[in-house]
Amino acid sequence: MSDIQLTKREKECLLLSSCGLREAEIARELEISPHTVRVHMVNAKKRLGASNKSHSIILALLTDNLELGEIVHSSRFIPGKSDLR
Repeated sequence: MSDIQLTKREKECLLLSSCGLREAEIARELEISPHTVRVHMVNAKKRLGASNKSHSIILALLTDNLELGEIVHSSRFIPGKSDLR
């Protein structure tokens, strides 16, 4: 377990990104601006010490900020993103 704690919005943005959504799609889903999505993603990357978005998602999983089950569960409710095969 790590002491790194992401905010609720940082987690939501990473979760939706891990399901394949782009910034504009995440913004629509969370009812925030694409700029705000970018801010949350950059802040999460900095907190985690990640080098890019994919690295952020992996580190969020390894630090218990995200769970694999959340990603699989969330992807089922996103049109066009439900086929994980």
